[in-house]
Amino acid sequence: MKRPFVYCAIGALMASAFSIYFIEHSLIFLLVCIVFIAVSALCYYFTTRFLRALCVFTAMALVFLSSLLTYYVAVQPVAKLENETVNLTAVVLEPPSYYDDHITYRVDVLEVESADYRKFKADIIDYSGSAVAKPSDVIKTRVKFRETSKGANRVFYYSDKVFINGSVSTDIQVVGKRPNFLISAREYITTFYSDVLPDDISSVLSALTIGDKSNLEKHFSEQIRFSGVSHIMVVSGLHLAIICRFLLENLRKFGISKKVCAALTLVAIFCVVALCSFTVSALRAGFTYAVMLFGVIILRRSDAINSLGFAACVIFLINPFAVANISFQLSFAATLGIVLICPKSVEKINNFLPQNKLHYPLSKIGELLAVNFAATVATVPICVYHFGELSLVSPITNVLISYCVTCILVLALISVLISVIPYAKFIYMPLILVCGLLTRYINFVIEALGSLRFASVSVNENCAFIILIIYAVIYATYRYLKRSKIYAYSR
Repeated sequence: MKRPFVYCAIGALMASAFSIYFIEHSLIFLLVCIVFIAVSALCYYFTTRFLRALCVFTAMALVFLSSLLTYYVAVQPVAKLENETVNLTAVVLEPPSYYDDHITYRVDVLEVESADYRKFKADIIDYSGSAVAKPSDVIKTRVKFRETSKGANRVFYYSDKVFINGSVSTDIQVVGKRPNFLISAREYITTFYSDVLPDDISSVLSALTIGDKSNLEKHFSEQIRFSGVSHIMVVSGLHLAIICRFLLENLRKFGISKKVCAALTLVAIFCVVALCSFTVSALRAGFTYAVMLFGVIILRRSDAINSLGFAACVIFLINPFAVANISFQLSFAATLGIVLICPKSVEKINNFLPQNKLHYPLSKIGELLAVNFAATVATVPICVYHFGELSLVSPITNVLISYCVTCILVLALISVLISVIPYAKFIYMPLILVCGLLTRYINFVIEALGSLRFASVSVNENCAFIILIIYAVIYATYRYLKRSKIYAYSR
């Protein structure tokens, strides 16, 4: 059977989408699970394409089981703390998020006073206005937890494996530090950038290379959204594709075998995903490229769509509520769009271009346009649904900065690696300064296009479904015309 993981991903997606909205209604959830499994079983026994139905059935059953285990093992015990005020000890996981009137810390709760709880993740809100804790700091405070399980934003919390949140009722006290290599590595990189470059440049460079957006100014974050390049500030398929291509092409120049190149690239991919704190978007991209590289190691040709399906299945098994994560939706949709639309588009463009000296540079520009067009088309419904905005300058912005992002990723990561070598400042300083110049250019493009009046338009979230219907009609028409053409030739 061709592309089995695609059918597994379809089943896992349906199970994940249903689980996150209805898992609290046990009877409804159980009945629908039985119906889904019964329909899949009937398809397995009574249809000629039973292997596809078996893939869907197996994936749905596993994700349903994972969601039930997650709910009863992780969600239910923590839900008992809702509307309670407790003293707790926790370790800060990420840089604090700053808002107009409060600061939010994402923490791992280590201990709750006078209660026996397993370690769990939570968001705590501090209205004092000053951040006193940093990542890996151990803090003590008194928190009043909210009724997260019934809130409007419950699905978004669950997708990040945050099952409860609350507000601080006393001052936060930092009582120690828990060493964490990954957090220390992220801090080293951000400090390295800020020591050499201005704050407005170093903050964007941190977002581009390790996905740390905590230091971005609110005004600039809005311009990023208006200009339609939010996906660039999330480490995902684009970033890992650049790293993979750079390593595979250049390691071969040193006489290293193809298998060893793939293995070393696989290690590099894992390190990058780890530096990004194993976010859902980074995991999705990491699993996809891991499958492709593993295929190179065992001398088997990998399929991009099948690899993407495998990545989705693994993520849904690890986190059955991941379907509600906006970063995952954008990253997955953009990658799927590129895989489905780009090859045909690039082929058509290359056939149209003149076969002379200008063919190569024009084909590269055409490939860049095709990639951005595919990613934009695929992510438009998601952006419209979640943000109520449609960026009109997104294709132009992406074309203007895409090559710069490629150069920045490669040069920045090389300069960070060289910086750990003593007395190597004369080597990495020129590289990081070039990164700074390219980042300043990116800032200029985003600010110039994002500040235009017509940069984006506000639309109703129902437009997302209308766009999806239009896409479905276009696809159905394309399939019908293709079949009609094949039928006409066969006659």
